[in-house]
Amino acid sequence: MPKLDPKKIERAWFLPWNAGWTRCVTFLGGSERLAAGNQQGDILLWDLPGKMPEAAPAGAGKAKGDDEFSAPVRRPLRAFRGHTNLVSRLGASPDGKWLYSASWDHTLRIWDTQAAAEGTAEVALFDQSRGSQAKKRGMSDADVAPVQVEVVQDSQVLEGHREWIRGFSMSADGGRLLTGDDAGIVILWDMPAGKELTRLETGGGWARAVALSHDAKLAFVSESSDRHAEIAGSIKLWDLETGKVRQDLTDNKAMRAQYNRVMSFYSAAFAPDGKRLALGLSKVHLFDVESGKIVWEEEGHKEGVMHVAFSADGQYLFSTGKDTVVRVRDAKDGKQVAEIGAPRGSQFKDWLHDFALSPDEQWLATADMAGMAHVWHFAS
Repeated sequence: MPKLDPKKIERAWFLPWNAGWTRCVTFLGGSERLAAGNQQGDILLWDLPGKMPEAAPAGAGKAKGDDEFSAPVRRPLRAFRGHTNLVSRLGASPDGKWLYSASWDHTLRIWDTQAAAEGTAEVALFDQSRGSQAKKRGMSDADVAPVQVEVVQDSQVLEGHREWIRGFSMSADGGRLLTGDDAGIVILWDMPAGKELTRLETGGGWARAVALSHDAKLAFVSESSDRHAEIAGSIKLWDLETGKVRQDLTDNKAMRAQYNRVMSFYSAAFAPDGKRLALGLSKVHLFDVESGKIVWEEEGHKEGVMHVAFSADGQYLFSTGKDTVVRVRDAKDGKQVAEIGAPRGSQFKDWLHDFALSPDEQWLATADMAGMAHVWHFAS
């Protein structure tokens, strides 16, 4: 397998979806299938070729800056329907058979991606504005027309939560899933069985960011709470075997000084070796898990860091946020080594909610507030 080189990146595919914000993405079992969820509660599945397109799309030579039309359009094949509110996060089993989704409808759902379809539905990919742009770039009326997709229903609904599910993190082998909701309930699940294994008794704040160590023995939970409290929120490491707090990082003086006592983060991820923890808010911070000390911190994404993740070998830390780019840093010192995409201005000019690396780390997908997903390829 080629080694990941984040400095060599090229835009591969454009996945338009005219149905509100695209909130989350995940690859399924490899680089040739991708799922995305949106704020309407819908999930779409695309088949991808697993290789770069052979020819540029019509009008690609006119591309300027971060122009989505510089990449060919791929159309979805399936829709997974059952959620009644925003789909906040997605994950998948290593073989891609099972898709897992978390939602603001208080449920987790398990989907059999190979299940027989139960009908079809029409999906609009282009709104009027983007459709007009597409036609100016050489696409036809048929190219921008709605498409018919197969509809698949959920295989299992997990109802252990009672509020919006925001936190979501999977173990390296895909057998454990950690979720957190706005009632402060944090649950460790056995997947794909959907069996609840551990429930943490937290402080009851919004469990907005959770992270599960790769061996599923340690959990990080960041909770938001009343801003009028002495310390608004908490950041803690939990031992999942005992269900007890192993370390409380809330009293970190350096962090409290930066964030005016507000201890609440948008995103978190453990390094593969479990020795480091990355957190994202207005900056990206790297903690030493054993000592609880900050290893480094770097300016993050304008207005907020929405998602962070390490490469499989722990060499790189990826992050994305409200400035519509993915930044790649050297995990040792935090220095930026690559920037993917282009800033569009501010959080009011769209932002990226999520990204996913394919298992072979040769492809990157992003979820865009503008109602689309993008797929990038790391050139070898």
